[in-house]
Amino acid sequence: MSILKLCFLFTALILVLAPAYASNENTLRVENITSVSDIIDSHFFSLAKAAKIDAPRASLFGSWSPDGSRLLIVSAIRQLGDVGLTATYVLNADGTDMKEIASTLNNTRSKSLDMGLGSWNPDGNRVVIFTNIFRVRDFFVIADPDGTLFSVIGKNFTTVDSIRENILNIEWQRDFSWSPDGTKALIVMGFITKNDAGFVTKSQLYVVDKNGFILRQLTNESIETDVRNPIWSHDGKKIAFNGKNLWVINEDGTGLKQLVQSAENIYAGTVGWSPDDSKIFYQIDNSIRAITVNGTGTFEIVSSENRTMDDIFSLSPDGQKLLFTTSTSEKVASKLYVIDSDGGNQKLLLDNITSRNVISVGWSPKGDKIAFIEDDNLYTINPDGSGRATIALTSFKYAWYLSGDYIAFSSTIDKKTRRDVDHSRFWPKEDSYTRQVFVARPDGTERVRITQNDQSNYDLGSWSPDGSRLLVDSFGYNFDKMDLLVIKFSGYDEVMSLYVPSSVQQGEEFIVEVKSMSKPVEKAAITFNGKEIGITNEKGYLNYSFKEQGRYLLNATKEGYRVASRLLIVKENTQLSGYTNITATAIPIDVDTPKTPGFNSVFSAILLIVLIILRRIR
Repeated sequence: MSILKLCFLFTALILVLAPAYASNENTLRVENITSVSDIIDSHFFSLAKAAKIDAPRASLFGSWSPDGSRLLIVSAIRQLGDVGLTATYVLNADGTDMKEIASTLNNTRSKSLDMGLGSWNPDGNRVVIFTNIFRVRDFFVIADPDGTLFSVIGKNFTTVDSIRENILNIEWQRDFSWSPDGTKALIVMGFITKNDAGFVTKSQLYVVDKNGFILRQLTNESIETDVRNPIWSHDGKKIAFNGKNLWVINEDGTGLKQLVQSAENIYAGTVGWSPDDSKIFYQIDNSIRAITVNGTGTFEIVSSENRTMDDIFSLSPDGQKLLFTTSTSEKVASKLYVIDSDGGNQKLLLDNITSRNVISVGWSPKGDKIAFIEDDNLYTINPDGSGRATIALTSFKYAWYLSGDYIAFSSTIDKKTRRDVDHSRFWPKEDSYTRQVFVARPDGTERVRITQNDQSNYDLGSWSPDGSRLLVDSFGYNFDKMDLLVIKFSGYDEVMSLYVPSSVQQGEEFIVEVKSMSKPVEKAAITFNGKEIGITNEKGYLNYSFKEQGRYLLNATKEGYRVASRLLIVKENTQLSGYTNITATAIPIDVDTPKTPGFNSVFSAILLIVLIILRRIR
């Protein structure tokens, strides 16, 4: 065999394997599928039996932890006007280490407590769970994913039984949102009262810590009777909110400023912050406007002419463009536009849209594509109006891959032809059609079906934050036999999680902890700014301290694992003001430094094989 042929063979091997190993974003091959139902059902239906409930499950949902290593699961039996059952669990993304967080045993018809799907804080060490008794109270519970904390926000009710017993002592709660650093959260709390005019909501804005304890009340009735739509700035230092007027306030309660005063019964609704936190976008009088945080400048982006308040409004990922629709009335076709966030370069994307039939309009993560569902068909289009592509017919849901290089979606297909069913057809019969999940490029090419059982129906869940897994709902044609599948794609390193405090003081020793699927990771290299500071021991720990204040992005790396990162804020300690060096306080264990993940061992093996062959030829 000639050297030229060997070189060609080596190149071909690289090209074949490159999609799977050189670039995780190009990986579409399914490695394995984990059934959540297989993991939790034995426990869940034993609870149902103990509660004397003989009914099928009504829902099964999952929410990813910020690093993609764990799932918060909610399994529920809901019976209108009768006793229900909900249980929440946390388990690893590979299906191991399941823990029950809480379950609603001892429900009664009058007090059937229900728990919905919650969200993780950015640190991944707390979850918030929406909880309610229908028409009695809506509120939130903070929980530790390890099961050591379960408490109503603002109250010391720490069990499901105590919550039911004290339900009328809990305020109505809504608009919960974690701070960017995950150490605290915003929540609106109040009561619904009745007067001669009807029901009136009186609610105020609070800041709570990550355990749900109230840190401070930010507003009172002298500002607004009913506070709505609080939004953190990107740096977590300010909060925009509205009632009938638009306001901004510092997270510590200082610096309250009224930005917009609206007419009676016209609410100035907050929409979002600009990327640099210098402006706030809002809606008022059916128009979209922006105002500087100091209130010195305001401008109209979209005029109130032909605009309705509940139409589509979406900022691009970089905050530089926005999508909106116009309509003269409910019965007249509307139009979809894209415009610069300063009000310039308005472009018409879709014309003559039948009222209310365009849904789920969303930017790709890179902002280079826009996806939307029109008449049940899924399309993508470029922000300049070019490149419209049909992705799927009869599509129910889609989800962008985190890099924007792929889009996942569900679509109904004919079992015999394996082709999409046109939306104009009658609702498909069970023996003819099936709903499946696919992944494709944003232009509709490289379409791959990732669910293969024609006897089941599937709907799309969400991508894991690391992109290695996809949640998919599985159900029978009558929405029975519910399951939640975790689909793992090949070519991805294992998930690795880095845990450090959100902030420490200069000179304060803290623990760096590294785990993978709840198990410690030994010999992980910890670095910041390219400088290695140590290696984790057999328990996944490294003790360390910084003598200089600042913001540090720590990274954990190890061959075969995805790089994990965490921001650490080192606060000033006046007693150490003379120190400027950064020093370790624990000696790392004596091991070889792990290499930063690259092509992994596959390409090394290929190269070695080729070199051996070349040597033999010589």
